[in-house]
Amino acid sequence: MVKESTAGKLRYLLTNFEFMSILFILTGLYYITTGIQFWMTDYWVHAMSESKGMATIYFSVAAITGPVSGVVLGGIMFAKIGGF
Repeated sequence: MVKESTAGKLRYLLTNFEFMSILFILTGLYYITTGIQFWMTDYWVHAMSESKGMATIYFSVAAITGPVSGVVLGGIMFAKIGGF
């Protein structure tokens, strides 16, 4: 068995189109999500004149129910169209 060098493995990853596409997509998604997390409570406090505690609760509810409902509704949708 021939061991590939670390540089060779890195070169393989950097030239792998699927890997790099997913990497950039996830990086963009996390960048946007982090921005929303950071600025949403600030927006509620300053623009909507809510208390910091209530703004945190509003954001927490949205941040928890959004992904959960997406998984549940996505599972139902995929099951209706025949699954994977």
